[in-house]
Amino acid sequence: MEYFSHACCEFFVAVTANGSSELYICLFAGFVLSLVIIFLCWSKSNAYMENVPSISSLGLGLAYECYSHEAENQCHEGYVHVNCNTEDKSRDLFTQCQNKQCVRCLARTSDQISKKSKERYYQFVETCNFNEKCLKRVELGFKHEYLNTEINSGEKCNINKVTLLYVIPSLSDQLWFEDTDIYVDDIGLLEGSFLEILTEFKKSKEELSSLWHFNNVPQGEWKIFYLYNQGVPVYPNLSLCPKTTAVLNKLKHFMGGTVFGYAAFSEICPGTYIPPHKGCSNVRVRCHLALQIQKGTSFLMVENKRKEWELGKCLVFDDSFLHSVQHTGAPVSSSRAVLLVDLWNPRLCQKERDCLKYIFSSNILDEI
Repeated sequence: MEYFSHACCEFFVAVTANGSSELYICLFAGFVLSLVIIFLCWSKSNAYMENVPSISSLGLGLAYECYSHEAENQCHEGYVHVNCNTEDKSRDLFTQCQNKQCVRCLARTSDQISKKSKERYYQFVETCNFNEKCLKRVELGFKHEYLNTEINSGEKCNINKVTLLYVIPSLSDQLWFEDTDIYVDDIGLLEGSFLEILTEFKKSKEELSSLWHFNNVPQGEWKIFYLYNQGVPVYPNLSLCPKTTAVLNKLKHFMGGTVFGYAAFSEICPGTYIPPHKGCSNVRVRCHLALQIQKGTSFLMVENKRKEWELGKCLVFDDSFLHSVQHTGAPVSSSRAVLLVDLWNPRLCQKERDCLKYIFSSNILDEI
């Protein structure tokens, strides 16, 4: 009887913790099975009643095993499953945003952001001295066919839904930008401040682990320490990283103040795979300053071009193109860590930047 009670307790704890309908169905099936067995034993002979506890435990155990087997075949909670028929199911999962204030996600479920951004565009044109003609590309961005639509990106990437918040048609087809002259000063400042930034990254991990956020990935672990989130300064984190903050404030092309602008420490552990995905706009390029790298283990793929980070150096790429990240190192190898910073696309003129900063300022959600 003691074994029977223990088995029942463990099963009920598992059911309560999960709370899914499948578990409750399995519980009911196990309960009914146990009653049937008890009834049969009672109707045959009292001698069989000695075996009721163990037999009933077996019924509950079988029910739980059925659930466990079914649960293993379900898609992991927190991901969107796209295609169950491919051989490599891990690559059919893409990360699901957990930020309730994510502008791109809100744009998919409501037209309010689209309406507000267009309204701001015409406000800007009316109030400034710029010739509207020079902002024609900005206006065309609101009419791009890919905005807030489902895109079949092909068999190779296995991602059927890609939402682009804002795209200027034919702005650039360039994938990599670290050798672009316009970023010489910003890259020089970041790379020249490598040791100071690295020190504050390590401090954030050792002393401020509770301020790190976890991103969903189909395999491995991806962690983020935000300094700017959708252009909004995360002041508690910035105050703990004063030297990194000073560097960000000196960057000429940093997109702080716009919903497209992020700055953060980003770390992936060995065995992590971030599936192919796209950024929300091509008006930005993303810069990675490599803070922690074990050579030959971590790679960034943009379209069909693969590059590896180099310690203390920057990689700059257009993240509106399909890109993925993989850490192939053994569990004992070190993680890959970068300082992630978003910069204005160099193909934009200053007037276009000013207009976009007005349209997509970080307070756009406050007006919706």
